[in-house]
Amino acid sequence: MPSDGQPRAFVLAEHPQHGLLLLRSPGKPKKGKPAHYQLPGGRVDVTDASPAAAAARELLEETGLRVLPARLVRIRVDGVGQRSYFHLQLADADAASVLGGDTAPLSGEEWRLALSHEHDAYYFEPHLDEAANAVALHSGGKNSLAVQVLWQSRGRPGGAVKTPPFPDLIKKFCCLPE
Repeated sequence: MPSDGQPRAFVLAEHPQHGLLLLRSPGKPKKGKPAHYQLPGGRVDVTDASPAAAAARELLEETGLRVLPARLVRIRVDGVGQRSYFHLQLADADAASVLGGDTAPLSGEEWRLALSHEHDAYYFEPHLDEAANAVALHSGGKNSLAVQVLWQSRGRPGGAVKTPPFPDLIKKFCCLPE
């Protein structure tokens, strides 16, 4: 995403048994950007009532998951500019709210999402430290800070994110050439 100063909102959607939802972007090979993982989210539009409303809208657009903004719990993350982060505790019933969900997760759970054209796959990462590593390739690592904050809020030590690129993690779920 360009750093144009536009406010952005992201969702850390977490299922208690499966883990954190990560969306795979196929990348832009012509621009030298490899496939990478992202949190659901994006720009806060002038028509959005709040950053939480923008986060809920982006979640719907990118995954087909329909949630009320009131379910999103704000996470304070320092040093990320005009970005807002929200935690969403997913329930099994949320999978039923997805209209047209035809894509199963790479991690094998019985969930189907309706992915936008921006993403070609997704998975649930059960380990927040690994999730932080996986999203560090996106947004200059800013979104991985939000995952670290969530991880640290559970009494885990900080500083676990590896320096990109980490081919072992990329190969875990991406189909990149050896």
